[in-house]
Amino acid sequence: MPTKPNSKKKMTLDEAVVASSWRNRPVTRRRATTAGIIGLFFGYIGAHDFIMRHKKRGFVHFISFAVTFTMFIVPFFLGVLSVYCRMHPELNVECLDLRGNDVTLNIIMTAGLILSALGVLWGIVESIIILVHRSSFPEK
Repeated sequence: MPTKPNSKKKMTLDEAVVASSWRNRPVTRRRATTAGIIGLFFGYIGAHDFIMRHKKRGFVHFISFAVTFTMFIVPFFLGVLSVYCRMHPELNVECLDLRGNDVTLNIIMTAGLILSALGVLWGIVESIIILVHRSSFPEK
C-alpha cells in the first residue's frame, strides 16, 4: 500500500530560499495597478516591467531608452556647441567645425527622437494593457 507523502517535512535552507523567492510569488492585483500607474509616467524606461517582475524585458526597455536618448542628446549638444562657437568668434576658442556634418547629425538626432517617441509609446501601451487586465491577477 503506498504511503502518503509527509506534508510536514522540514525544508532545507536552499528549498526555503527558493520557496520564498520573489520570482515564485504571483503578481497581485495591487502590484499590477501600481505597475500600470508607474508605467504611464515612467514607462519609457521600463519601470513597470521591473515592478511586474519582468527583469529581462525591463533591461531591454531601459537599454533601448538609453541608446535612443543618447542618439538624440549627443548630436543636439554638439550642434548647439557648434552654433555657439560660430556666433561668438571673439572667444578665440577652438570649436568643433560641424558644417560638413550637420546633415548627418540632424539625421541621427531625428532618428533618436523618433525612436525615443516610439519607446514612450511602447511604455504607455504596455501600461494601459496592464491596467485593463489587472482584474485577471489574484487579489492577494
